[in-house]
Amino acid sequence: MDIVVKAIIGVTYLGLVAAIALGVDRLKAALAAVAIAVSVSIFSTAISPLDALHYIDLDVLGLIVFASAISWFMEDCGLVNIIALKIVRSSKGSVLRLTLLTSIIGGLLSTFMENVSVVLILSPIVITTCRMAGVNSVPIVVMMALSVNIAGSALLVGDPQAAIIASRYNLGFFDFIYYLGKPSMLVIVLISMLTAITLSPTYAKLSRKLFNHSFTEIKLPRVNRKYVVAVVLALTAKIALLSLRKELGLSLTASAAAPTIVLIAFYGLRKWRELLKAALDYRLLLFIASMFYLVGFMDKSSLTTDIANIILLYSGSAIETSALLILFSALASSVIDNIPIITAMIPVVNAIANYRNVEPVVIAWGLLIGATIGGNATYIGASANYTAVRILEKHGENVSFMDFLKIGGIYALVSLIASTTLYYLFYYELLNPPP
Repeated sequence: MDIVVKAIIGVTYLGLVAAIALGVDRLKAALAAVAIAVSVSIFSTAISPLDALHYIDLDVLGLIVFASAISWFMEDCGLVNIIALKIVRSSKGSVLRLTLLTSIIGGLLSTFMENVSVVLILSPIVITTCRMAGVNSVPIVVMMALSVNIAGSALLVGDPQAAIIASRYNLGFFDFIYYLGKPSMLVIVLISMLTAITLSPTYAKLSRKLFNHSFTEIKLPRVNRKYVVAVVLALTAKIALLSLRKELGLSLTASAAAPTIVLIAFYGLRKWRELLKAALDYRLLLFIASMFYLVGFMDKSSLTTDIANIILLYSGSAIETSALLILFSALASSVIDNIPIITAMIPVVNAIANYRNVEPVVIAWGLLIGATIGGNATYIGASANYTAVRILEKHGENVSFMDFLKIGGIYALVSLIASTTLYYLFYYELLNPPP
């Protein structure tokens, strides 16, 4: 019975991916997949629907709600328009420079903040910037989201997958910068991000386009300076709390909620209907919750663990095994959220390290590289990517599964090649210790 349950859940998830790729409404497809998984679990003893509920990360959903609220305040006070005009003028008429600026800003912010939060804050700015410049916002927003997602693993204060690795191996902040005398995740991730941006065909196409960057005819509406300052202070506080949340013992939701509630009290009550509509994007929240729930069924049925163990079964040298680990985690995370992949694969990392007498953190870096970068291939592999797509849709820009894949697939491939090359350049000797 266990095998049957695993097979049905696995096929259901693949069916969900195929349905989204064929253009079926994402939320309807996800809810249908959830209904199938729940039905199977009810009529079996292998897994309970209640067990999978624990995989719905309410902390991430809470972060999305409060970060969306701050994004609304940024637009309402006029800060988005001010920043957008400055970025346009800084790009000096080059769409290439515009793309590079937004991607780098997003990537750097993501090293210290959760990536969904960064996307929620930057997307309205980038969209407004593109509209000022008369440029299609879709490829630039997608490129920004891809850079945000990959940079989240550069430091342990970024995304949860980096924090999981840090917790399991008792790593400190500077271990992500320099480990065992070698450059580690920060260097690997940032170089790979810049390589993927500059070598992307999307970037090359955009580089041939120019626009008027002076915009002397644009006069920004008068703003309430106190309102703008309050929003800037709230945003700064949010970034600081998210960066120090582990030291302060705060959750993601609490870090975003504290400054947002202050803004609501002073500036949000009069427009509470607009604010509520912006913060509670039920389609975004339901889709992400459904994906968490489905991954819970996959993990609780031991499907992810069984797949991971295949890597150990076919292991060769530590170098060959780490390459297989990177490839597998990249492919898996293109359609499955990377957090359960990281969690399921850590025992395999430890087994490989013990069997080959290799430092386990060195193997874990490979796992983190593959799981992070692979999520960029599609918008269902990383919450930040789907959040960017949803925001574009709310601004009237539709992005299909294939539209995203054309940009994200190449970005993921280039960054994976660059990061793997750097990984072996730095750690080849440690992966091949003397007998």
